[in-house]
Amino acid sequence: MTHTKHSGLYKTWTVPIKCKHYYRVFLWDTIEEMESVLGVGDDYFGYAFTMPYTKGETTRLPKKFGEIHLYKERCGPGVVAHEIQHILNYWIVANEFNSDEFDEEIARLAGEMTREYWNGYYV
Repeated sequence: MTHTKHSGLYKTWTVPIKCKHYYRVFLWDTIEEMESVLGVGDDYFGYAFTMPYTKGETTRLPKKFGEIHLYKERCGPGVVAHEIQHILNYWIVANEFNSDEFDEEIARLAGEMTREYWNGYYV
């Protein structure tokens, strides 16, 4: 799906996480375009952030759980895995998963998120 709100945005797509939650990927033409939209300038290869919020004492997880921003020149497997891991880490914390109890579920989710990322990338 092409998104034209910002010039320099090459492609954007949605990656499912679980239970109707997802994160959105934004692939920019250049690092300068990515950084200008995000309002940052630290020359990172990518950015990941999430949208959970607290209401009272309860953490709410909106359907759009987060975003990953990358640029074409540096969106290889290592950078992608790094940014997906950020989203997965936030998901684990927000859902209060214990790694001993949910080890296999977390590993399976990592595989699914990675597969769905690359499926969206190559469409």
